[in-house]
Amino acid sequence: MVMGLHRHLPQADVCVAVTGLCGPGPSATPDKPVGTVFVAIFIDKHIHELRTHFRGDANSMRQQAADFIYKHLTDLLSRLQPLQSEPE
Repeated sequence: MVMGLHRHLPQADVCVAVTGLCGPGPSATPDKPVGTVFVAIFIDKHIHELRTHFRGDANSMRQQAADFIYKHLTDLLSRLQPLQSEPE
């Protein structure tokens, strides 16, 4: 998903894709229970894949996922070397 997004937005420096299970349904399994979230972050020509699990209702899980993504994205961005400005 994240590479498909990057193909549609080739000028983007960062792309984030997220999917998961916020409620019961046929996709839930013992290995992938309700609350499982998958995140892919494309940054600096690398894909960072994350899997986590949240508890609560659907809205709570969406908020937890957004907070999780924000934390990991800011961490990844802070590790990038600052862009060097070109000499004038």
